[in-house]
Amino acid sequence: MDIPALSISLNEMKVQLQASISVMKMAMTTARDQSIDLLKMLETNTKMMEQL
Repeated sequence: MDIPALSISLNEMKVQLQASISVMKMAMTTARDQSIDLLKMLETNTKMMEQL
C-alpha cells in the first residue's frame, strides 16, 4: 500500500467534493432567488388584475 499516493488521492477527492458542494450551494441560492422574484412578479400581476 502506497500511503503517500493514497493521501494525495484522498486530498484530491476532498477538494473535488468541496468544489461540488460550492457549485451546488450557488445553484440553490440562484434557484431560491429566482423563485422569490417569480413570486413577487405573480403577486404584482395579481394586484394589477384585481384593479381591472
